[in-house]
Amino acid sequence: MVSTLLRYRLQAAWNAVRFATPRQRALSIALSGLSILLALGVFVGFRLVMLMRGSGQSATDIVHELVYAVFLFMLAGSVPFLAATLLHPGDVALLGAAPIRPTHVVFVRLLEGAAAGAAQFAPIGAPAVVACGAGLGYGWGAWLGTSLVALSLVAMPAVITATLLFASVAVMGHRRVRAAIAMVNVLLGSLVCLTAVSQVTGLRMQEGLAGLAGGSANPSGRLAYLPPWCWIADGMIALSHNDGRLIAEAAARVLGATVALGMAAVMFGGRLLREGRLTDDEGVAARRAGGRNEARRGARPLMSGTLAALIGKEVRYIMRDSLLLSQAGMPAILYLVPFVMAMNPGFREANRGDTIFAFGVVMTMAVLYMQSSILSLSSLGLEGRAFWIVLASPGRVRAALAAKWLVSWWMASLAGIAMVTLSGMAFSADWPTVVALDGVVVVTAAGLCGIGVGLAASLPRFVFENPAHRVSPLAIVLGFGIGVAYAGCAWAVLSATWYAGTHWPLHATAIHAAGITLVALATALAVAVPLAAGYYRLSGLEWEY
Repeated sequence: MVSTLLRYRLQAAWNAVRFATPRQRALSIALSGLSILLALGVFVGFRLVMLMRGSGQSATDIVHELVYAVFLFMLAGSVPFLAATLLHPGDVALLGAAPIRPTHVVFVRLLEGAAAGAAQFAPIGAPAVVACGAGLGYGWGAWLGTSLVALSLVAMPAVITATLLFASVAVMGHRRVRAAIAMVNVLLGSLVCLTAVSQVTGLRMQEGLAGLAGGSANPSGRLAYLPPWCWIADGMIALSHNDGRLIAEAAARVLGATVALGMAAVMFGGRLLREGRLTDDEGVAARRAGGRNEARRGARPLMSGTLAALIGKEVRYIMRDSLLLSQAGMPAILYLVPFVMAMNPGFREANRGDTIFAFGVVMTMAVLYMQSSILSLSSLGLEGRAFWIVLASPGRVRAALAAKWLVSWWMASLAGIAMVTLSGMAFSADWPTVVALDGVVVVTAAGLCGIGVGLAASLPRFVFENPAHRVSPLAIVLGFGIGVAYAGCAWAVLSATWYAGTHWPLHATAIHAAGITLVALATALAVAVPLAAGYYRLSGLEWEY
């Protein structure tokens, strides 16, 4: 039965390639070229690091830290893919009623989720592993073992995440799938957060809360020597020495842990599927949506009835989508980094409160950028084929795009304002500074959300197998480039305005007016141009599926 399910998935993938439109094939070729360029850049960068650091123990440290970083990257990044594959597919109920063993269904879904995670590993993790292999002086036989290293970096994080997801659903219940996914996101995100803190402050995380509060000069790189990721790094180093015993030991540990966790995930997930507990229950979302009707009625006099209805629809779509909420909530873990750093007495004494607050503002802006991009780029794919109902309605395209932009802007702005305000209260910042930064959050969120919604409309994707793939890859790439350019320029202009106004107080009014005008103009263009392009694309859209 497993072979039948695998053939079904492979045939579906082949049909997607076979019946792709010329436009889709051109986009795939362009993205493949960009991925190759990214992989070459990563390879060159890590190769230079290996050459500059030399060999011996220094190279060993690099390998362990690289494997540790890639492992955490795969672990944290696998949550959306596996949650979408294991908990959200539309055919879960159908497969659960078919004469197929539930464990077989979960096994195939787990393979599919791991394959989706491999797509993010290929352009970044794979060239880094190859660069380390070249730096360690691999022979032909060792290069064959590198494929097993890459496979383990994909498989082990996937089975760990799947086991955590199933355990969370079992503990919290099938009516709280969103909360279960959020709990796993918080758990893995906290691990990444503490790792980032350790790289800055040298906290003794491996010694628990006592080490976290006390701090020490113990290098954070010692974390890279903890299992299970150290087993993979030990295997890479053993390959460079052609040490058969160490290679066998590392392979046995990695294989044993992966198989054991995979079996636990399959058995656990099969049991939940047999009990009908792997489908997201939307009754809670429906009941909550009913409670928001009165609030929407109060807002209707402020705007047209069509726009108010579309805004209400957007809010309901977002609040009931556990995958989008988990993706948008994941970056918020970075916001906690300054607070955890402040727990270290040595770090707190060496840095003033305004310094930590400034670092907190940087983290907030990073979170704002990621949340704005996630909410806006996912706005069209969130509805799938149902968006064609909106296109056929009297409201048409302009109101639909305006609603998507407004909702994503409001949500990102409210989150950013809350984070900046809480940081100001925690680190005793001046209230005029906090208010000014809140204004920066509102303005930049408007521009970033305009870019995201416009690109999502210009490069729409309404049909997808996995909810994690509902955004066009080209839209993601362009959104990253354009968003970074806009945010970087806007924040640079505002920083220069603040610096110039401080050092030339006699001309502060003119300087501030010029800087604010430039940022406002850039934001207006960032909103108007992408939305106009998206409106033009959707107005002439023809159904091609």
